Amino acid sequence: MNGNFLDTSAIVKRYHKEVGSDVLDRIFELEAGFVTSLWTVLEFIVAFSFMVRRKELSRETFNTVISLFLKEVLDMFIILV
Repeated sequence: MNGNFLDTSAIVKRYHKEVGSDVLDRIFELEAGFVTSLWTVLEFIVAFSFMVRRKELSRETFNTVISLFLKEVLDMFIILV
């Protein structure tokens, strides 16, 4: 199986601007065929739910981010279990 493996911290950078986000955005522009694990999907949701609990993110924004993330995962990723 070929693909670029991305862990949770990398994928979070795509949806939460921080150091390294610009690099990840370029990877998504230039590459195709991403691989991640089911655990990454779960950890991503947990990471953003922590942001809601710390009031860094609204519930509405959380729902939007999770929806976009899940659509992208289904369209662009192979998920390893």
